[in-house]
Amino acid sequence: MIIILTLAHPLAAPANDDAEVYARAQSRYTPPMNPHDLITVDPEILGGTPVFKGTRVPVKTLFDYLADSLSLDYFLESFPSVSREQAVAVLRYSQQDIEHQVAA
Repeated sequence: MIIILTLAHPLAAPANDDAEVYARAQSRYTPPMNPHDLITVDPEILGGTPVFKGTRVPVKTLFDYLADSLSLDYFLESFPSVSREQAVAVLRYSQQDIEHQVAA
Protein backbone atom coordinates (compact mmCIF):
# COMPACT_ATOMS: atom_id res chain seq x y z
CA MET A 1 0.00 0.00 0.00
CA ILE A 2 1.32 3.44 -0.94
CA ILE A 3 0.15 6.52 0.89
CA ILE A 4 0.79 9.91 -0.64
CA LEU A 5 0.60 12.99 1.53
CA THR A 6 0.37 16.41 -0.01
CA LEU A 7 1.59 19.27 2.12
CA ALA A 8 0.40 22.74 1.27
CA HIS A 9 1.90 26.01 2.37
CA PRO A 10 0.01 27.10 5.53
CA LEU A 11 -1.11 30.33 3.89
CA ALA A 12 -1.97 28.84 0.51
CA ALA A 13 -5.55 29.31 -0.61
CA PRO A 14 -7.60 26.33 0.51
CA ALA A 15 -8.85 23.93 -2.13
CA ASN A 16 -12.43 24.25 -0.90
CA ASP A 17 -12.44 28.03 -1.53
CA ASP A 18 -13.15 28.84 2.10
CA ALA A 19 -12.17 32.49 1.72
CA GLU A 20 -12.98 33.41 5.32
CA VAL A 21 -10.58 30.80 6.75
CA TYR A 22 -7.90 31.87 4.27
CA ALA A 23 -8.32 35.55 5.19
CA ARG A 24 -8.02 34.77 8.91
CA ALA A 25 -4.82 32.78 8.33
CA GLN A 26 -3.32 35.63 6.32
CA SER A 27 -4.24 38.17 9.00
CA ARG A 28 -2.29 36.15 11.61
CA TYR A 29 0.85 36.04 9.47
CA THR A 30 3.59 38.37 10.63
CA PRO A 31 6.75 38.92 8.61
CA PRO A 32 10.07 37.78 10.06
CA MET A 33 11.56 40.09 12.65
CA ASN A 34 14.89 41.84 12.35
CA PRO A 35 17.45 40.29 14.77
CA HIS A 36 18.02 43.75 16.28
CA ASP A 37 14.32 43.75 17.21
CA LEU A 38 14.78 40.41 18.97
CA ILE A 39 18.16 40.45 20.67
CA THR A 40 20.05 42.96 22.81
CA VAL A 41 23.80 42.93 23.36
CA ASP A 42 24.73 45.41 26.06
CA PRO A 43 27.88 45.29 28.22
CA GLU A 44 25.68 46.41 31.15
CA ILE A 45 23.39 43.38 30.80
CA LEU A 46 25.03 40.07 31.72
CA GLY A 47 28.39 41.34 30.51
CA GLY A 48 27.26 41.66 26.89
CA THR A 49 25.70 38.20 26.58
CA PRO A 50 23.02 38.28 23.86
CA VAL A 51 19.62 38.38 25.58
CA PHE A 52 16.02 38.51 24.39
CA LYS A 53 15.21 42.20 23.95
CA GLY A 54 13.56 43.68 27.01
CA THR A 55 14.68 40.81 29.26
CA ARG A 56 17.74 39.46 31.02
CA VAL A 57 17.21 35.99 29.51
CA PRO A 58 20.18 34.81 27.43
CA VAL A 59 19.23 33.63 23.94
CA LYS A 60 21.55 30.67 24.51
CA THR A 61 19.20 29.45 27.23
CA LEU A 62 16.49 28.75 24.63
CA PHE A 63 18.88 26.59 22.62
CA ASP A 64 20.11 24.85 25.79
CA TYR A 65 16.52 23.94 26.72
CA LEU A 66 15.79 22.58 23.27
CA ALA A 67 19.11 20.68 23.13
CA ASP A 68 18.19 19.06 26.45
CA SER A 69 14.87 17.86 24.91
CA LEU A 70 12.81 20.38 26.84
CA SER A 71 9.86 21.92 25.04
CA LEU A 72 9.41 25.47 23.87
CA ASP A 73 6.36 25.66 26.13
CA TYR A 74 8.48 24.68 29.13
CA PHE A 75 11.03 27.35 28.23
CA LEU A 76 8.27 29.97 27.97
CA GLU A 77 6.80 28.88 31.32
CA SER A 78 10.25 29.13 32.90
CA PHE A 79 10.92 32.58 31.40
CA PRO A 80 7.60 34.43 31.17
CA SER A 81 9.35 37.66 30.16
CA VAL A 82 10.10 36.05 26.77
CA SER A 83 7.11 35.96 24.42
CA ARG A 84 6.35 33.04 22.16
CA GLU A 85 6.72 35.42 19.20
CA GLN A 86 10.25 36.35 20.32
CA ALA A 87 11.34 32.74 20.83
CA VAL A 88 9.90 31.51 17.53
CA ALA A 89 11.37 34.48 15.65
CA VAL A 90 14.83 33.75 17.09
CA LEU A 91 14.52 30.11 16.04
CA ARG A 92 13.39 31.07 12.54
CA TYR A 93 16.15 33.65 12.20
CA SER A 94 18.70 31.05 13.33
CA GLN A 95 17.38 28.56 10.79
CA GLN A 96 17.62 31.11 7.98
CA ASP A 97 21.13 32.08 9.08
CA ILE A 98 22.28 28.45 9.07
CA GLU A 99 20.71 27.84 5.67
CA HIS A 100 22.39 30.96 4.29
CA GLN A 101 25.80 29.97 5.67
CA VAL A 102 25.53 26.42 4.32
CA ALA A 103 24.50 27.68 0.89
CA ALA A 104 27.43 30.13 0.74
